[in-house]
Amino acid sequence: MSTFYESLQKAVNEKDVEHIYRQELKKYLKTDIDSRYDSDGYCEIDVIYDDKVKKLMLIMEFKYDLKFTNKLNIARVLIQVLFYIKKFEENGQRIPNVALIGDQNEAFVMPTVVIEKYLAADIDWFHAPSEAHKDNYDLLMELFEDPSINPFIFAIDEHFKFSELVEKIKGLALDTKYQIRINQGNILNAYYSFILGVISDYKKISPNYLVSIFIGTILQDKNVYVNPNKPSMLVWHDVENNITKQYKINSNAYNAFIKGFQRKYSPSEKRIFTEIADRLIEETNRRTKGEYYTPSNFVEYSHRVIENHLGENWTKDFHLWDCAWGTGNLTRDASFENLYASTLNESDLTMGTNYNKISEKFVYDFLNDDPDLLTPSAMLIEDTKLPKRLLEAFHKETEKVLFYINPPYATGGNANAKDRESKKDLSKTVVGELMREDNLKVSEQLYAQFLYRIIKFKELFSLKNVYIGIFCPSLFLTGSKFKKFRELFLSHFEFVEGNLFKASHFADVKDTWAIDFSLWKPVNSFTKTENKIQTTFKHNVLDVDALGNVIVEGQKILWNLDDEMSLQQWLDTKKESSLKNEKPLPVFTSAFRYNNQIKPVPKNALGFFVNDTNNIEAVAKGCYFMPSRITRNIKTIPMTHTNFVDCCVAFTARKIQPNTWINQKNEFTAPLETHKDYKKFETLAMVYSIFSSSNNNISYRNLGIDGEKYHWTNEFFFLSNKFMLDLADENFNEEIYEDALQISGARFMYKYLEENKENLTTNTKELLDYARALIVKSFPLRKTTNEYFLNTWDASWIQVRNLLKDNQFNEDLKIIDSKVKILRMELLELSEGLNFLLHD
Repeated sequence: MSTFYESLQKAVNEKDVEHIYRQELKKYLKTDIDSRYDSDGYCEIDVIYDDKVKKLMLIMEFKYDLKFTNKLNIARVLIQVLFYIKKFEENGQRIPNVALIGDQNEAFVMPTVVIEKYLAADIDWFHAPSEAHKDNYDLLMELFEDPSINPFIFAIDEHFKFSELVEKIKGLALDTKYQIRINQGNILNAYYSFILGVISDYKKISPNYLVSIFIGTILQDKNVYVNPNKPSMLVWHDVENNITKQYKINSNAYNAFIKGFQRKYSPSEKRIFTEIADRLIEETNRRTKGEYYTPSNFVEYSHRVIENHLGENWTKDFHLWDCAWGTGNLTRDASFENLYASTLNESDLTMGTNYNKISEKFVYDFLNDDPDLLTPSAMLIEDTKLPKRLLEAFHKETEKVLFYINPPYATGGNANAKDRESKKDLSKTVVGELMREDNLKVSEQLYAQFLYRIIKFKELFSLKNVYIGIFCPSLFLTGSKFKKFRELFLSHFEFVEGNLFKASHFADVKDTWAIDFSLWKPVNSFTKTENKIQTTFKHNVLDVDALGNVIVEGQKILWNLDDEMSLQQWLDTKKESSLKNEKPLPVFTSAFRYNNQIKPVPKNALGFFVNDTNNIEAVAKGCYFMPSRITRNIKTIPMTHTNFVDCCVAFTARKIQPNTWINQKNEFTAPLETHKDYKKFETLAMVYSIFSSSNNNISYRNLGIDGEKYHWTNEFFFLSNKFMLDLADENFNEEIYEDALQISGARFMYKYLEENKENLTTNTKELLDYARALIVKSFPLRKTTNEYFLNTWDASWIQVRNLLKDNQFNEDLKIIDSKVKILRMELLELSEGLNFLLHD
């Protein structure tokens, strides 16, 4: 009898796939499946758990050979599911609570609550569900960019177990909320949930007050309560000092908090909360130093990872050194036979007295102490600050050592202005200086310094059995600046497992970036290996379920371009060979703001492409066009006739990609210029560059600074000189008419589009036509203002758009924006085979 996997391999169309899934589901769910509202399947069953009965209402959609590793495909199929769900809603029926989507190679399930919010979308719901994604580009884009849509993808191969898929389906139906009981292990989670979600201006409140308000809230202290006349204000009365204060809160978040956490505790439990108040205050203070505590659920998960690879007796078999112990979050909930806990602050050791009592705790500055241990010269045991037992373990070849750490992530060189004073000297350490001497460009990263020092211990003591388990950003695996450091690190340690999760799980940080828990084993050769150094690292993507358990939601490949050409390097090959002749230009800080600073620029420059760090994260603030060089010291490329088109391709390839916490470290690669879709992508990228909000290039004339006059033409202008000359003549605009005569000539963009019309899509033609019509429609208004340098015939779209916006052309701009969104989707589809992102 064929297995589910074998049966699917014989499928030749979508109906075959549907039939095979239905048959398998009937065996496990033991219920009939119908085709409600022409869907691929629908069924209802009762699921029992803990004496509670929950109704599973499962909607199904099946495809033939559709890659669900591509999120665009996930968005397409979810629109179809959404249209089926809409039919349930319109007919007054309960909405399905779980969706199953599968094809012959992959499958995923997800709770429909994730997409229910889109049922309110103002769209034509009478489309056939299977065709809905074609005419609803805005909705498709929203689903594509929705960070909450990130399902675990089941790979259907010979190892696949259908029972696991069924358990996932039932688990989603059983997802229930319950009140969490606060204890020593999770109190930090609860605390940060409270101050970040409930207190509006928590940064303006002293840590002592915050902790007092929090503990008063969870213990239902009568001196902490919501103002009955102002629900958005929380009253706190300090009985001891007879002080009453009120703090603004998010009332909805407050209500959710008191519903989510239990608030009845025994006297002994209450005593514990008040005893650890100092710990909460200290944790709040340490945030400014880039030190993040590790939540207990992620600690527990990391313990399981280590156990899976190092054995169930790892807590006994290894000498474990947490050299960034803080207050012991990584180790305090487990027992270790040989634990060494070191930290910068004596106060940490005092606060952690009750944790890991049999461990050796000591004050040790891991990045500064014992500098002699950073060099090959030997050192007497009595001359070091390290515990004798730990040094003895280092000297014994058979002993196993595990560095298990959550080091500081602060970067000495990139602090925000408000934090600069507290962070500017963080990277000035003995280890950091040694890294600079070794020409390692990432010495400002504190977690890189920790890894570097571990390497030095490994070298000095010839450690053969040294492992690393580390919580830190994943940039050291992917970033181009880390290349030399990565070569060093990977010559000493081999990747075992990686796990990504939102940084916001660590509290008080944004959820736009990821933290990685990775495990490493030793490479026991200190000479450069002849093997190819690893460039891809497969990671689990983690999240937390309703019960607070860490779960695997998917997989993600992290990669670096150590053996590939990056998009930045590709652009460097396209630049003009000589840019020596120069002319002076004023420096613009944005599209319409400039200062009195003058910079020399190449005479043949047509614009400037600011193209910072080569990953997705840098796109938001480091990928835009300007009419001049900028003052910031980041990569800026002069655009000439030689590389103008290539700059637009690179700009567009970067701007169209969504930026999520999962993909932000993705590095952009040189495109496949020989691909059949490349020329079409190039042409559409030129159009996208015109209308992108990140195109700050403008035209201006006779800009006076210190007695000198400056002018700049807009080479992104897509209409002819004659068209604008005639338009100025018809509108009796003498100034622009003369400008079109004196600074004439077809702009680069116009000539390019004229030569490549055959590559334009229907949507891009409509976009250009509609934009031209708006330029004509708004042209009479140019006489009324020159706020945006609008006395030029080749004014850029950002100049025209501001005029339109000021004069209430809002509906017209919505049409333009909708067509730009469609263009973005067209570009995303074309980019799939062009290799801009190697492993997505």
